[in-house]
Amino acid sequence: MPGERGDSLGRPHGDRYDNAAADSFNAPIKKELIHQHLWRDAEEARSAVFDYIERYYNRVRKQRRLGKMSPVRFEGSVDIPDVNAV
Repeated sequence: MPGERGDSLGRPHGDRYDNAAADSFNAPIKKELIHQHLWRDAEEARSAVFDYIERYYNRVRKQRRLGKMSPVRFEGSVDIPDVNAV
């Protein structure tokens, strides 16, 4: 029953798909950033992760789900109707 001990998101504890979305997001950050540096302190690491996500991951990094295009390039390639056009 959801909410009972050992239950995770309505599935039995230990379901290998439980953290798939988080793992697929965290894996490239760990590989491309975290494990490439020695950090002086937690604040330096936090700041670097924020910059990586905002400046690189969300804008430049090619995404498999977008056909190996960066989000900026993908958004530029999609026709979006102008809602203000009359």
